[in-house]
Amino acid sequence: MQTILPIFLIIILGAFFFRIKLARYEWVEVLNEFVVRIGFPSLILSSLIKLDWDPQIHGRILLVNSVFILSCFGLALLVSKAFRLESRLKRTLFLSFAYGNIAYIGIPVIERFLGEQYLPEASLITAVYLVWLFSVGMIYLEYSKTGEFNSKKVFLSLIKNPLIVAVLLGIIILGLQIKLPVIVTKPLEMIATSVTPVILFSIGIFFGSSNLGKLRDWRNALLLVIFVLAIKPFLLFLGVKLFSLSIPVFHASILDAAMPIALTPFALSKDFDLDANFLAKAIVLSTAISLISLSLWNSLLLGL
Repeated sequence: MQTILPIFLIIILGAFFFRIKLARYEWVEVLNEFVVRIGFPSLILSSLIKLDWDPQIHGRILLVNSVFILSCFGLALLVSKAFRLESRLKRTLFLSFAYGNIAYIGIPVIERFLGEQYLPEASLITAVYLVWLFSVGMIYLEYSKTGEFNSKKVFLSLIKNPLIVAVLLGIIILGLQIKLPVIVTKPLEMIATSVTPVILFSIGIFFGSSNLGKLRDWRNALLLVIFVLAIKPFLLFLGVKLFSLSIPVFHASILDAAMPIALTPFALSKDFDLDANFLAKAIVLSTAISLISLSLWNSLLLGL
């Protein structure tokens, strides 16, 4: 609790400053733009180039997380079909099942829980999620909404995404074993250190401006939150155990699987006709409960 509490205190401060009118909602877009276009790409790139690549360990991490993400996509489709959900909610669950807040909250949480030495691994896992989200995820959303697949649009969204560009650059630098000069790496690291407090404060402003609504409106959101915070990480944990893989090696991966619902689906809600009100409630609820659930998961994994 002491490890993760400072992270959520920054979120609470953002909400508090919004409520007393020292922060404005308009800041959210500006802060998020900085983080998505400059901050997180810098963090991912600066972390990836520090990765001491081990084909056996990191190859397994890439494979297991990829299989897990694709399985979550498939599970969302099965659940949607079983309960005959309408298309809008079906698309919403497709993203929410697979993609947690592994960047905005996941990276700072893993750093606090496991230490700075795990930042390269956390960035590697984030890279895996991003690649599948902006490939398979975008293909499904585009097809589900329009009934057509625009390969050009998907391709352009990939090559224009700063996060994907940072991932590709990091992989190229790692693969070619390029040593960047300090004059390049130092500014990247300075920008990277600003990311965590900026995005946490932005999340706080967003939550402070959220309409809580009526209690009954939160019931369906709670069901999704239970899956995301408890069932989903347990499925990955179970898979790791069943295949006799090392729990310590996949500690960060399981923590990422236990992250609260990401802001990305909410940000995409207008473009792909997702249920924004449902997502907002699920984001608020899952983030609040994760204050306890992430600490429990970390304690469980440390005890194994």
